[in-house]
Amino acid sequence: MMTAIEGERRVKDVYILQNGEYVPLDPEARYIVACTEYVMMDSGDGNTAFKNSTPIIANGTADVQVLIDYLNYLGTVPDSYRTPEGRITVR
Repeated sequence: MMTAIEGERRVKDVYILQNGEYVPLDPEARYIVACTEYVMMDSGDGNTAFKNSTPIIANGTADVQVLIDYLNYLGTVPDSYRTPEGRITVR
């Protein structure tokens, strides 16, 4: 789906933190990114931008486990995540 970058881009003014300073994204540079395996390796949601990429770490921690670890770290679900839907509960 993502075969080229042509025309007006929707995302603008992207900066990368390098050596403690934010510098503009270099379209010619190579960057290391973190992403879910679903999107990066399985072309989830039709995203093929990373289809031929080589992962540094593959089959890492599952997304749901990262969320569980974060909630365990917090000890509770903050109110900002509970409202307005209130679907998340800790037992």
